Amino acid sequence: MAPNRRLLLSALLLLLLPALAACGKRGEPDRPSGHKTPERTYPKPDPVPWQTTPQSKTP
Repeated sequence: MAPNRRLLLSALLLLLLPALAACGKRGEPDRPSGHKTPERTYPKPDPVPWQTTPQSKTP
């Protein structure tokens, strides 16, 4: 029975793969080929202490 179950699972997976792939692309608007999406610009994060320029420690 195990080989039949494996065959059934692989057949189900092959049937479901296109549906799963379509789900991921459903949220994206259709773009003409060759059209590049503009790069997203994110606000720069605050610099962490080891990336800032060293300051003198004299009071």
